This record gives sequence, structure tokens and C-alpha cells, in this order.
Amino acid sequence: MIEEPSYSTSHTNTKQYKWPIGPRAYVDDHGLLSIGDNWETNNEHLARAAKRLTDLLCEIGLKINPRKSEIMHFSIRRNEKAPPPGVLNIYGTRTELMPPKEGYLRWLGAFLDKKLSWKLHTKVMNKRGTTILSGMKCLGNTIWGLTQQNRRTLYLSCILPVLTYAAPVWFRPDKRQEHLLDPLMKIQSEALRWMLGVFRTTPLPALNILAHVPPIQEYISKLTQGYALRLFRLPLLSPITGRIPSAYIPHTVRAKGKATHIPFARPHKYQPQFKPSKVTNLQRLSGYMEPTTERTYPFANHNAPWAADLLTPPYMGRITIKSDPPPKEEQKSLASNHNIIWNQAKSSKRTLIVYSDGSKNLTGNKQTTGYGLISMCQGKQVFTISVKHSHKSSLFDAEMYAIAHASWGVLLYLDRNPTITKVKYYSDCSSALKSIMDGGPHAAQFASILFRIKTHKLLTKYPNVKVCGHQATGGSSDNP
Repeated sequence: MIEEPSYSTSHTNTKQYKWPIGPRAYVDDHGLLSIGDNWETNNEHLARAAKRLTDLLCEIGLKINPRKSEIMHFSIRRNEKAPPPGVLNIYGTRTELMPPKEGYLRWLGAFLDKKLSWKLHTKVMNKRGTTILSGMKCLGNTIWGLTQQNRRTLYLSCILPVLTYAAPVWFRPDKRQEHLLDPLMKIQSEALRWMLGVFRTTPLPALNILAHVPPIQEYISKLTQGYALRLFRLPLLSPITGRIPSAYIPHTVRAKGKATHIPFARPHKYQPQFKPSKVTNLQRLSGYMEPTTERTYPFANHNAPWAADLLTPPYMGRITIKSDPPPKEEQKSLASNHNIIWNQAKSSKRTLIVYSDGSKNLTGNKQTTGYGLISMCQGKQVFTISVKHSHKSSLFDAEMYAIAHASWGVLLYLDRNPTITKVKYYSDCSSALKSIMDGGPHAAQFASILFRIKTHKLLTKYPNVKVCGHQATGGSSDNP
């Protein structure tokens, strides 16, 4: 499948830029995107890109079927002339590609017309929802059949996802879209009346309350806000992230440290900085969240299926973490055992003990967090670190970065004193100890990645060293 949008420019003296071809692929569907000021230039770029694509596929033993290829032109011009056919020379055969006779193109379940109005897409979703609802009506009525609870479950799982498919792409709360929302609301109201068994004259707000189903517009708004949260989980090299203006791209590392952590707070109401007609939908979605929000990376190397864990080298058998907080009746015995371990460590030259703690201070309406750590060897203070962390981070963030910072200090100390064979970390935050080795997306993910990197380097460089993490006495579990 070949896809070709074309956008016009209102400035005749504007310098002409050569837009690169944007390849897109999903399983066995390949798409080529070209953006230009006229059809001829786009067709020329697409022809060269298609030739290059077929050559690369041939190198790995794959071929495309020119007969299944399509071309679609998108333009905002009203009186647009018919575009010339796209000409491809594939495998020595000249093939002319014309726009589909139906007037739309289907890509990953979305129906795109040449104006990108999304009328056809919502119309198709409306027909699909109507067909599914007609089949469900055979499962019961007001006298017999499924219960109201089962009908509600069927609607939420079979009809609502169909009606709202790809809705975050076209939904705009700052524009009037009754022509797109009204058909979906009609299907939902009909489904709610079948679900509850009420009269046709029952008001729609009452149906939403009785069925505990939000209006379709509110549900789509929830989906768009969820998509806005997902933008913060995309890699910085993602094609979607590359199309977000730099003003909306969050910065994880900042000089004054103003990053908050996930779970996010309630999204702020979007206030466009420009006129609604000049703000793209992607800008609006990215504007739901503050740029200082912390990013998470599901595709980080430390979250990959092949990433090392506590059961793989070099961690296996050399690092143990006891993160469960002790019961109240065992805290006194744990404190006495800790005193015994402390006295034994005083006379040992091979044990390094590190204590870390985070703090949170509320002064007026401002919240400040920080952390500190101290390292002891043979009863003497080896090194100390205190950091004013952030104004918007939580206590969990401070505890996590305290442990991560401690791993950096331990590695530096062992470079000067390679006789150490045992390193013990003590923290009063059980959730931080439990998450410090998790490289997946969570609050303070970069603290976990930093700890994993430093600890991996430590265990690889010093094969005789063992690391232990313990819950300190007198503390409490601070869940993120």
C-alpha cells in the first residue's frame, strides 16, 4: 500500500523544501508517505522510494504484489484537480496506481478519505455497532434472556470499543463535532435502552446514571487523556515524539530538578496557546501534561526480555534484597540483630555499610524533597552525600535516587579500596528496595537503571564482592 498526502502552501515565495519519504510498516502492510506542494513531485518521490523498498525486500527473499498496491492523495484544497496516476516500475513491469474508486483508504482499521474529515470512519464504526447490537437483541428482552449486568458487560466489551476505535485521533473538544459524535450517541442510547429495558422516552442522562455508563463524549475524552499519558512512555526517537513541538517535549534531566513521577496527577485542562484552527491534534494531546513530567521507557534495554535479573549472572547468588518490612512484634529483635551486625562490621575491613534516607518538607504551599546517605567501614565514616532533590518529586523518588546515588559512591570507594568483599545497603523504604532492581516503567525508573548499571559494573569488576539490601529498623513503607 502506498500513501501520499499533499499539502498546499499559501506563501508563493517560500523556499521549497524536499520532504523525505516516511516509511511505515505493520506486519505485511507497508506504507510510504510523501509530503509536497504538487502531485508530480510526490509521485516522483514515491516511485523512487517504492523501487528502493522492493530492492531491500528482495535482498531478504520477499516480494510485493503490485496489483495489491494503492495510492491515496490527501489535500485541503476544495477545487482540486484530479491527480495524475502514480507510475511504478517494479520487477520490470510498469504499473499505474489510481486512487481507490470508493474514495477512501483503509489503514490499520481506520478509513481515511481525501479530506481527512473522518466522516466515513465514524459512519463505518456506527454501522458495525448497529450490526453487533442487532445481534445482541436476540439474547434477551424485558421478559427473558440475559440479565442487565451481562448486557452491560457485552456492551462495554463488544460495542463501545468498536464505536470509539481510533477516536483520540479525530476527537477535538475545542471544535464542534456533532456530525461525528451524534451517530455514536444514537447507538449508545439505543444500547442503553435495550440494556435497562426502559421506555423510549426515558431521558438519556438518566440512562447513563442507571447503567453507570458515561456519555460517549466523556468516554472519548478519557481515551484521549489516556493517550496523552502514553505519549510520555514513547521513546524520544519515536516518529510521534518527533512530530511534537519542542515546547511540549518533557525534559527528564533539568537543572533545577522539577520532574514529577508516575502515577501522574489528574491531567490539567487544556488551554491552547494558539487559535484552535492552528493547533494540531497531536499538539493538543501533548498539551494535557506538563513538560516537566517524568518520562518512563517501556522499551529500555533494562526492561527487555533478555535483561539480567537476580537469577542471572552476575547478580545470581551475589546480590540479595530483603525488602519486606518486619512485623511490629519482631522490630525489637531485628534492632538487636542489627546492633550485633554493626559490632561485627566494626572489626572487619571487608564490609562496607551504607545508610540512605529521603526526606520531605512542606513549607507553606511548597514541597521540597531531598536525601542523604552515609557510608561506614570499621566504625569510621567513609563518605557522606546530601542532595536537595526536587520541588515536585515525592518521598519515594528521594528514597530511590538515594540508593542509586549510593551505588555510584560505593563503586568509587571500591576503586580505592579493592579489599571490600561485602556491601550492605540499609533503607527505611521497603518499596524502594523492592523496585530498585526493576528496570521496567515505574516511578523513578532512571534511579533503578542507574543502580543496575553501577551494580553490574561493580560485580563484574570485583568477582568476590557480594551486595545485600536490608529494611532498616524504625522506618515505614512508603508506596509510590
